[in-house]
Amino acid sequence: MRWNPAWLVTLVALVAVGCGGGDGGRNDGDGDTLTDTTVVGDDDDDDVSHSTTPWTEVETTQAECCRSVELSFEFTETGSEELGRWAYAVPEGPIGAVVVFHGSNGSIAAVQQTEWLELYNLLYPRGIGLILVNSPDRDTKQWSEEPVGANPDVDAVEAVLAEVSATTAWDIDDPLISIGFSNGAKFANLFAEDAKLRGRDVKGAVMHQGSFDGLGEGLPGLWVSAENDDAGGGPERMDDNATAQGNGSLHLRGTEVALHPNRFAKIPSVQPEESQAYFDYLVDEKIIDADGWRLFAFDADPDEQADGLERYLPFPAITEVVTQLRVVWAIHRFSAQHKVEEAAWIEAQLLR
Repeated sequence: MRWNPAWLVTLVALVAVGCGGGDGGRNDGDGDTLTDTTVVGDDDDDDVSHSTTPWTEVETTQAECCRSVELSFEFTETGSEELGRWAYAVPEGPIGAVVVFHGSNGSIAAVQQTEWLELYNLLYPRGIGLILVNSPDRDTKQWSEEPVGANPDVDAVEAVLAEVSATTAWDIDDPLISIGFSNGAKFANLFAEDAKLRGRDVKGAVMHQGSFDGLGEGLPGLWVSAENDDAGGGPERMDDNATAQGNGSLHLRGTEVALHPNRFAKIPSVQPEESQAYFDYLVDEKIIDADGWRLFAFDADPDEQADGLERYLPFPAITEVVTQLRVVWAIHRFSAQHKVEEAAWIEAQLLR
């Protein structure tokens, strides 16, 4: 994790304004106890505590590297004829919510993979609600890329928000941020602008490995790139987008990292000893070196080479295993490499 110290100090100051102390601890999903809290509400019977541990003190990696990732809360799953299953989790006294959009050919299962759960485990204790939405069941199973004012999927998402508003402590007029991956990143951009025009209190959009465009309505954006991925125009384009957008917009550059021997133990079905065996096999096959770094060159499309490994490697849960390799190698998958910076940015936007 490469931090920008000056930015973090400023951000911590922003989110700490008006925060009270507390002695009730909670777990952030990484095995770390968060003891700083802020109290929401005037009536003692209705007081709600949210974590306010300074982001600079939140662990950036899982304790005891790479055990199975579990949520520190529960989602409620429901559905509709148009969208199929969708899910939400809203803490008491929320400061706002995020609505999350999957990429092409995906569903809400795609935004419940292990790295996404790591991000959610940081957001929920800060009083941030989570709403995961399926795209309408078209053949392509992707979000419409029609422009603002003519995009048919915005109405479907609005119906979901209305239902969450009617059944939880989050109100449809409360602050909201959209988050998307790949095709969902482009839709997060479109939805943020369209919802803002409809009167929603949209605070910005987070776009992972997608969206060539800046945001309308002067909204801030957070672009997250991956080193071996040209989606969204690649890292340089995303960097230019954030600079041009201004208003506190950021670009977080995802880089390739070494594979840890216990990395695959993030997957619920994989035990640490199995993860070590997978790691050793990859070393023996000269796919990685003994320190976990990739040995072969991407001499073709990285996605295609990852797909080839999925057909070649003799591991159970092979899709989940190769997904972790894609994350480590900064190919086209969501990474939790910048989860603390991303969560801090989201919180700061919701509170502004």
